[in-house]
Parts: sequence; structure tokens; C-alpha cells
Amino acid sequence: MERVASFSHQRQLIAQAMSVQTKVATAQVEVASGQKATDYKGVASNTRLLVTLEGELERAERYIDNGNVVSARIETSYDAVSQIVNIATDARVWLSEGLSGTGNVATFNQQGQSALEEIASLLNTQQDGRYLFGGDQTDQPPIDLSTYPPATTPSTADVSYYQGDGEIASYQASPDLRIDYGVTADSAGFEKLMRAMNLAANASSDPVDTAALEEAYDLTTEALDDLLVEQTNLSLAADKVERAIDTNLDYQLYSQALIEDLKNVDIAEASAKLSSYEAQLEASYSVLNILNRMSLVDYL
Repeated sequence: MERVASFSHQRQLIAQAMSVQTKVATAQVEVASGQKATDYKGVASNTRLLVTLEGELERAERYIDNGNVVSARIETSYDAVSQIVNIATDARVWLSEGLSGTGNVATFNQQGQSALEEIASLLNTQQDGRYLFGGDQTDQPPIDLSTYPPATTPSTADVSYYQGDGEIASYQASPDLRIDYGVTADSAGFEKLMRAMNLAANASSDPVDTAALEEAYDLTTEALDDLLVEQTNLSLAADKVERAIDTNLDYQLYSQALIEDLKNVDIAEASAKLSSYEAQLEASYSVLNILNRMSLVDYL
């Protein structure tokens, strides 16, 4: 039979044991999972901060993924422009030969046509199915030579070969940073070089149309200057994108560290707490067991 005087004390011990039992269960979960809780309720005081950080982390990951895609596009565009610069550099040589009468001057028509087609092919470069030199018109080739009429001297600027638009591709690197990186095939350097090769492809070779070749040579020289500017702009854009990716990577690491600090536990500390709670619980059960064995008979 339970002693009347021990009833209140026993109730307090039971309540204390239940509280410690809850702490033991929580500590066991922490030690097993390495986390303070399995849902937001377990970190209620930090829920808003945790949700905000997780959202910003996800956004930073998107910026990084998109930045890597853009970086690859810029690299491919730069490579295409570099090849076009090489074509222009070679063209100055054979145009000069045509003007000076050295070598086989009759081949400049063929060389001009071949260069024109090669430039068109490079300006129709794709990256993952996306045409890079057509502005926002990424699903169709920006160059169509069938719409490009033969050029005669004196010529005027003609972008009838261009099927794209005037929009410049850009990369959203953060909420406040947008980086332009696109190049369109109707820009001055490409137009001048296309027109120069068009003139060479259609100039008379017998007798040699020196006026057409002279204009083609001058246009090629001007185009080279413009194309080197395009290369520089692509290089600068690549640097900006790379810096933006690095910034987002740094923020990603920072956010992950904060999130882990809010959600995860120190295993050594949690294990020590668990041992302490288990000892307290064992002591409470021991006292309760003693009280349960007591009766009034023991004191008569």
C-alpha cells in the first residue's frame, strides 16, 4: 500500500522521469541522425531564418548552373569568332595577291565564295541545340546565304543574310546583376567581312576588277578591327560570368554552413547529453521503484 505522505513526492518523480524520458528520446534522435530535428517544428525559433537560407541557397545553385551554361556558350562563341578572325587574316593575304597580280589571281572568286560559306557556317554555330549568333532567335540558323544577293562595287552595308533579331543574350547572375554576353551575326565586323567576301566571290577575274578587290581588302581590314573588339567583349563577359559564379559558390558555401549549424548537432555534445539524461532517468526509475515497494506496514 502506498504511503499517503509519499504520494505527492511520487507524482513529482513521475513527471520528472517523463520529462527526462522525452529528453532522452530527443537526444537519441540527434545522435542517430546528426540533426536537431527531422522537421521545422524542431527548430521553431529559427524556422524563418532556415526557410530564407534554404530558398537563397536554391537560388544561388540556379545561378551557378545557369552561369556554367552561359560560360560554355561564351567559350564556343569566342572560338567561332577566333576562326572567323583567322579567315579574315588569310583573306587579306590572297586579296593582296589578287591586287598585285602575284600568284594565281583567278582563284580569288573561289576563295571568296569558300570563305563566305565558312563564315556563314561558323555564324550558324549551335550549343546544345541553341544558335548562338541570332539574338533571341535561337531555334533557327541566323545565316541564310540564299537571301544574300551578289555584291558589286561600290557596295553598301547589307545584312539581308541575317535571319535573327537585335536582342543581346544576357545572364542573370544575381537579383541585382545582369551580364550581357551575346553577339549577333549582323554586327559591323561580320557584315563587313561577309560583304568583302561577297565582293571577292563575284568580282571579275579577267580583267581583274581591282576596284572590287580594293574595297574587299579595305572592308576586311576594318572587319578585323571590329572582330577583335567582339573577341575582347566576349573575353570580358566570360570574366564577369566567372566572377559571378565564384561569388555564388562562396555564398552557397556560406549558406550551407549556416543551415548545417541551425539543423545539425555536435555529435560529441549530443552523446554526452544523452548519457547524462539516461543516468538521470535511471536514477528516477530507481527512486520510483523504492517508493512503489513502500507500504504503511513497514512503519507500524
